[in-house]
Amino acid sequence: MSDLERHVAVNALLDAYGSLLTERQRIILGYYYEDNYTLAEIADLEGISRNAVHDLLHRTVKKLEDYERKLHSLKKRGTLSEAMAQLEAHADHPDVARALDLLKKVE
Repeated sequence: MSDLERHVAVNALLDAYGSLLTERQRIILGYYYEDNYTLAEIADLEGISRNAVHDLLHRTVKKLEDYERKLHSLKKRGTLSEAMAQLEAHADHPDVARALDLLKKVE
């Protein structure tokens, strides 16, 4: 997985499960994955070592991946989006349009 793919994947996990993290974990991951700060920059901002930043990032990403492994929220979102795209092709039928409206409310 490339660095860009990794950043995209972690940002998707943050969107899905970020509220389950501590404020400190969200801040550190935000610095790294959203703001593109280096480990050294984050360490300076937080008053901790580069190694501490690295360890926190690693542990927190593993936690996010574990949430997805158990809850499958991202997988379900992808399946829902795919189903909606297929339904939109037939949205001129009233029953399909109603079903699509219901799915949009769930999304």
